Amino acid sequence: MQSAVDPARVVACDLTDGIVALRLTGAAAPWLLGKLSCLDFLADLKRGQHCARTRLGDAAVTLHYHQPTDDAWAFDIFADRSIAAYLWPLLLASAPHANELTRVSGAPE
Repeated sequence: MQSAVDPARVVACDLTDGIVALRLTGAAAPWLLGKLSCLDFLADLKRGQHCARTRLGDAAVTLHYHQPTDDAWAFDIFADRSIAAYLWPLLLASAPHANELTRVSGAPE
């Protein structure tokens, strides 16, 4: 059997120390993410576990929608650690409006 990767031309680097992971849960989480990106998080909830690469504000992120060990579904946000100081305040500043959207428009089903 022949390897599909030439070991002389490939390198793998562990960059996990350079990544920040944030978890969003609750009824307002899809509204919050939808407010900050161009994806329809309310429609995608019915698809089950999935990932997407998008931007939240000016931050490039990877989102993972999944069900951890408990029963609540969660969005995990993965981004470069260097933008965490931008991303966290952005989420906090947008959260009150996402909560209002949940009250007015209802929680996703």
